[in-house]
Amino acid sequence: MKIKIIISFLIPTLFLVSCGGIEEILPQKKYIWPLENGNYWKYRVKFRDEPNKLFYTYYKVLRDTLLYDNELWKVVEYDSNATSIIIIRNKENGLWAHKLQVTITKDSAFLMYKYPAEVNDTYPNLNDNTNTSVVSLNEKVVVPAGTFYCLHYLKKVANQKSEFHFYFAPAVGYIKNEYFYADSMGTLFLNNRLELIEYKLMK
Repeated sequence: MKIKIIISFLIPTLFLVSCGGIEEILPQKKYIWPLENGNYWKYRVKFRDEPNKLFYTYYKVLRDTLLYDNELWKVVEYDSNATSIIIIRNKENGLWAHKLQVTITKDSAFLMYKYPAEVNDTYPNLNDNTNTSVVSLNEKVVVPAGTFYCLHYLKKVANQKSEFHFYFAPAVGYIKNEYFYADSMGTLFLNNRLELIEYKLMK
């Protein structure tokens, strides 16, 4: 199902971890994606091959959970078609993730979205053989939910010309995602776009 495709672009970003002991979640103003219990984001998704049809998905922060070494994580529900659960956390240098389909340990964690960041910061994604670069820090993005000034991240697959563009507004969260694929001539085409249509943040 196509909605699963768009979700899969983000899921590797979402199993987040911090180091050492029980820690307080960072102040919400420091979050690139705030994770207060009850926070909710809803999106529409459009695919190139079905331009007149919209798909919908969401993320909702459900509750706290303690994992190894009593580290505080968040349980998040996503996907309006087949409800699933992910476990996420912010860390002082950004959003971290665990490799999928492995036992969750400290060694399986990796950085997905650096924050704070500088333009041209580049780092490997250890989960899926990609590199992520910071394109801009304050890019204006207009979506149905409003106008936001976002960090723009570019994720490229090794040995391919396909590109994933992610937009996050600090203290609001995940705003937009675009996936471009390359044809046999190397020309990029927009395959699908995800846009925030509404959200609720618990202050």
